[in-house]
This record gives sequence, structure tokens and C-alpha cells, in this order.
Amino acid sequence: APEVSDDASLDVCQDPVIQIVKTGTTSLGDDCIDVLGEDIEWTIEVTRAGNVDIDDVVVTDDRGTPVYQSGDDGDGVLEAGETWVYTFSEEVTQDMLNSGATVTNTATANGNAVGSDVAAPEVSDDASLDVCQDPVIQIVKTGTTSLGDDCIDVLGEDIEWTIEVTRAGNVDIENVVVTDDRGTPVYQSGDDGDGVLEEGETWVYTFSEEVTQDMLNSGATVTNTATANGNAVGSDVAAPEVSDDASLDVCQDPVIQIVKTGTTSLGDDCIDVLGEDIEWTIEVTRAGNVDIDDVVVTDDRGTPVYQSGDDGDGVLEAGETWVYTFSEEVTQDMLNS
Repeated sequence: APEVSDDASLDVCQDPVIQIVKTGTTSLGDDCIDVLGEDIEWTIEVTRAGNVDIDDVVVTDDRGTPVYQSGDDGDGVLEAGETWVYTFSEEVTQDMLNSGATVTNTATANGNAVGSDVAAPEVSDDASLDVCQDPVIQIVKTGTTSLGDDCIDVLGEDIEWTIEVTRAGNVDIENVVVTDDRGTPVYQSGDDGDGVLEEGETWVYTFSEEVTQDMLNSGATVTNTATANGNAVGSDVAAPEVSDDASLDVCQDPVIQIVKTGTTSLGDDCIDVLGEDIEWTIEVTRAGNVDIDDVVVTDDRGTPVYQSGDDGDGVLEAGETWVYTFSEEVTQDMLNS
């Protein structure tokens, strides 16, 4: 019988599907981005799902250029069981840290079914890393006198306090406030003009106060404390408040001056009348830089008696002259001598 034939057909329904997974970590292995200059390492894994192998695979990313690392058996076709790995990295910048915003990026993959160029639906995945801001302010306070002395010893001289504020931590600082328990610090220099305390800047504040008699009289070291605070830019995370103190010793220099004069009760230039009085006057004043208490005046010819000069507080102060007097009678022995 003549040979006869018939055919039958079934279409092949290709279902090209790509799967993509993206992850990120830092080069230091931290849970978040917190070190200027460290690398963020992004990893993208691409696999084949669906029922058909994929060629012409293209992987892109919105933060960089993924570089193929491993997974293909060498034929350039993404096959079942293969996981193609791509990576790229980027360096952590100060802008990232200052923003405080989570760093998120998206990887995308596409390709075609082998044999037909049926396009696989484009797929994407994103990965995120938080930014951990660590706002830290450092403060250093120093003091000196306007005369350059090692200690406070001159009434009316100025004590000049200097406060230096710098940024530590990993983020720039704004809304910086510097206070002091002895005065109002005045900004002098250090900012580049943007009002943000940045890495490498040293903001200098100063103020002065006049040395008072009370300071000198107390003899106590003059100590004061400066305090600084502020916020991380981009997030208003508060920097821990920091303080530093500075001290200057008080150098007391107690000095008494004494002047003694004598005359006769008859007003003579010399002792020449038996029985007249010799009238001795002693004037005591304060020199040096500190007031004097427990003043005792003695004389080898008699007992000085206080007359005047004290304002009533028993302290020999600048501007006071304490007057003591006593007298003795002229004797024949004096005249004979």
C-alpha cells in the first residue's frame, strides 16, 4: 500500500523568568554605615526561574556598575541551578553620614529566552543600610592673665578665657551652643561660614573678666567650666553635652607699710624740756595685692594705741591708713644722755 503520513504539532510555551536578590554590607562588617571612607559592598545574585534558560542577561544598578564575579558555567546562558553573582562597592562619604538617611539602591536584571528571544520580564530588588550618626563634640578650655602672669596677682587685670570646640564622631554638628559659668563666650574664629562644625575646624570662643579684690582676698583658685552642645546635621540627633574647666591660682602678696614720726608736746625740734611729752605717731597702710587682717603694731618704747583709719571691719584695706599713737615723758636721764 502506498506509504502515507500525517503530522501533528504542539507549540512550545517558553516562560522566561529571572529572579534577583540584592544585599549590602560594609567593609568593616558593621550593621550600619558609620565610618567615613569605609566601603559599602553590594552583592547581586541572579538565578533562572521559569522553564527556559536565559541569555543576553544584563544587570544594572542605580548606585554603580555591577561587575560579574561567578556562577556561569562558561556558556553565557543563565541555566537552572546557576546563581550568577555580581558585586560593586562605593565609599562612604561625609554627605552620606551628614544626611542620616538610609542608603538604599536598586538592582535590575533582564534577558531573553534562548532560542526565541522572548524577553524575560525585567525584575528588580533593593537593599538598604542604615546610617548610624555619632555626633561628638570636643571642648578644651584654657585661661591666662592679660599681663601674662602664671597666676592672678594684680587687681584690675583681665583674666582671659579661651574655649576651643572641635568635631569628633562621624558627623558634622550644627546648632552649636557654648556656655560658661563665669561669663558669655564670644565666637572669634574657625567656622568656614556655613554655621556647621565640620571635621578639621576648630571654633574659638573667648571672654574676659576683671580681677577683683574679693578674688585676691579669697586666695582661692579661680576655676570655671565651659559647656558645649549641638545636633548632628540631617537628623537633629543630639551630641552628648561636653564640658571642660580651666583654673588659675591666686598669688597673694600681703605687704604692710609703716611710717613712724615723733614730736614733742611743746612742738620743739628737739627734746629739751624736762617733763614734756614725746608724742610718737605710727601710720600703717596696706601695700601688696591683698587686704590684711590680724594687724598687730608694737613699739620698743611703749604701747601703740589705735586712733583711726579702719572702716570698722578690722581689715587693713587698700586706701586705709591706720593711725596709732603713744607718748612718753622726757626724763633727766634722756637729757643727761
